[in-house]
Amino acid sequence: MISRGMFLMILFSFSMIALVACSPLMLPTNTRTPVIPPPDHAVASPTGIIEPVTSIPTISPVPPQELTSNAPGDVFIPLPTNPYQPRPGDERFARGSVFIDTADLLIRESYPPQYAVVIKGNLPTPCHEVRAEVKPPEMSKQIKISVFSLVDPEKICVQVLAKFEMTISLGSFPTGNYEVLVNDVVIGHINAP
Repeated sequence: MISRGMFLMILFSFSMIALVACSPLMLPTNTRTPVIPPPDHAVASPTGIIEPVTSIPTISPVPPQELTSNAPGDVFIPLPTNPYQPRPGDERFARGSVFIDTADLLIRESYPPQYAVVIKGNLPTPCHEVRAEVKPPEMSKQIKISVFSLVDPEKICVQVLAKFEMTISLGSFPTGNYEVLVNDVVIGHINAP
C-alpha cells in the first residue's frame, strides 16, 4: 500500500515532468525580438528575426516567391508576405493536421479592395506549430490555402488541443471572380472590381 507522502511525491514528479516537457525552448540571449511598428509607419522589412518553437509564428523577411498576374502579359502583383509560410528547416519536422473551426473571408475597406482570411481552430498538441501555404490564382481563378501543423517527432508533449487564430492577407486581385479554398473547402468568393 502506498502512503500519502509517497503518493504526493509521485504526483509531484509527474507534474514536474509534464511541465518540463511542454515548456518552450530556451533561446540564446544574444537574439532580439523584432519590433513591428504600427501600420502607419512604412518599413521595407523587419530585421533581427527570432523563430521560437511556439504556435505563434514570427514574420519572415523572405519575399513571397509566387506572383499573381493582372492579366495575360501584364505586370505582376506580388502576394503579401505570409508570416505562416513554411520556413527553412521545417523539413526536419513531421507534418500533422489541424482542426479548423471557422475560416472567414474578410474584405477590407480600401481601394482597390484588400482581402484576408481569418482561420480559427485547434492544433493537436501545444508542441505543434501552424503553417499555411497560399497558392495564387492561375487560370482556374482559385486561391488555395493549405493549413497544416508541424511537430518535432522526438519531443514529448502533453496530449491536449491548443487553440490558434491566424489572419492571412491576400492583398488585391485583378478584375475577375475568384474562389477561395482552405484545405480544399470553399470558404467564399471574391468579385474583384
